[in-house]
Amino acid sequence: MRIFFDDISEVIYRIKSGDEVLRNDFIEKYMSFIVNTISKTTNRYIDVHNSEELSVGLMAFNEAIDKYDESKGSFINFSKIVIRSRVLDFLKKEKRNESISLEDGLIKEEKYEDDFTGIEVKDEIEKFIQKLKSFGITLKELADKAPKHCDTKEKIVLVGKRIYNNPILYSEFQRKRKIPIRAAAQYCGISEKVIKNNKIHIIAYILVLEGDGDALKRYFGIKGGVSNG
Repeated sequence: MRIFFDDISEVIYRIKSGDEVLRNDFIEKYMSFIVNTISKTTNRYIDVHNSEELSVGLMAFNEAIDKYDESKGSFINFSKIVIRSRVLDFLKKEKRNESISLEDGLIKEEKYEDDFTGIEVKDEIEKFIQKLKSFGITLKELADKAPKHCDTKEKIVLVGKRIYNNPILYSEFQRKRKIPIRAAAQYCGISEKVIKNNKIHIIAYILVLEGDGDALKRYFGIKGGVSNG
């Protein structure tokens, strides 16, 4: 059942009082907003599968929850400022975009439209979140445990594509609701340890490949078909 938050101040008060379940629900409710804010700040699509910027944005949203009070005005505008500031700080440290200044990211305070109306990824992300839940995975968990090394990310993509494109492995994945680690390791030529350590990200990648929409696939950097993996 979808949760609505009519009184954000009350919700934040309950979260600060220790309601971590509500915190997770609140984050999921505004995941599209978080992703879009990061995307606008970086001027590019955000890979929700293994983006370091998303990890920074999620931590920033959590920070906004913990630091917010009504004297700071609208929570949405306040959290947007915090997310932009932290992402821009991260980009500066990583020297990924030296042309972006902190002021550039804070000039505009566009009004956030409730439920993220008009953003094409909204529905796809919500469906993706529900699919992840069926495997006991949250987006926050994916972001917190995102692999740092490019070679690991490449292996995740390789294993995910090959399982999805192999009728036997994919059927096993659907039937048992988990990665057939030993068979996948042999088929992909990748160690069982690597697959086991990154299984939630491989599952997430397969779930994106399963989807009908294109928006979420663009966030994952998937272009065109998924065969020949």
